[in-house]
Amino acid sequence: RTLLQGDLYATLAAYNGGPGNAIEWKSLAGDDPDLFLESVRFEETRNYIRNIYEIYLVYRRLYSGGTN
Repeated sequence: RTLLQGDLYATLAAYNGGPGNAIEWKSLAGDDPDLFLESVRFEETRNYIRNIYEIYLVYRRLYSGGTN
């Protein structure tokens, strides 16, 4: 995560699509998560990022008392 500056999308992309690819996509997109997803050239990795992030948001809401 340090290499990818704590960016959750980039970290998920590195796990699924490879760290070298994630670094390339991050350099193209900067800090814009929507642009990052558009930069990911593997459909499987784009879907992986979306799915895991959605689950992350559900758990975040559940464990924060439902206020976030």
